[in-house]
Amino acid sequence: MENIELLTRAKQYIEDLANGRDPIGGGELPGDTVLNNVRLARCFFYVSGVLQKVIDNGGVVGRGAPKEKKAPFAITREEIDTVQVTDAPTYISHFCRRLGDAAGVGQKNMKQLSHRVITDWLVEKGFLCVEERNGKKVKCVTALGQGIGLANIEREGQFGKYVAIEYNKEAQQFLLDNLEGILEMNYTNPI
Repeated sequence: MENIELLTRAKQYIEDLANGRDPIGGGELPGDTVLNNVRLARCFFYVSGVLQKVIDNGGVVGRGAPKEKKAPFAITREEIDTVQVTDAPTYISHFCRRLGDAAGVGQKNMKQLSHRVITDWLVEKGFLCVEERNGKKVKCVTALGQGIGLANIEREGQFGKYVAIEYNKEAQQFLLDNLEGILEMNYTNPI
């Protein structure tokens, strides 16, 4: 609150200068003072507007007032049970979005589940591996991963060909069945 009061006082001083008034004594500034220069008056009005935006922003300089910090992703067993597996293969980002929808991410001011949480677990368990291709590290499906329903799919993007991983119905169900263990690896109190 003290910060807002200080900003408000500074804004008033700048407005007084912009209007040709002495901010301390309250009288008119002499006409021959540099502070009455038209360019400086415009600058003072501009700075006054900037200070008003900072005041309106709760004293924070930048795009907006500080946002409330989001809680880590969490989901209950009941919420997991509501997630539908799709007959069509899907990508991990879509799967994570469905998990977030089931957990009520938007309503609970909670972080969305990162696809890396799942893919890192799949790498650790041997369902995916990390290979170097064209100087980049990429995740690829192993034989063990194929056994649970993962598939490497070559795609064409704006920067050329790349490999995407699809998760069929069985792979989606496998992830749901193992979600508690996946989250335990990354969060202290996942469920």
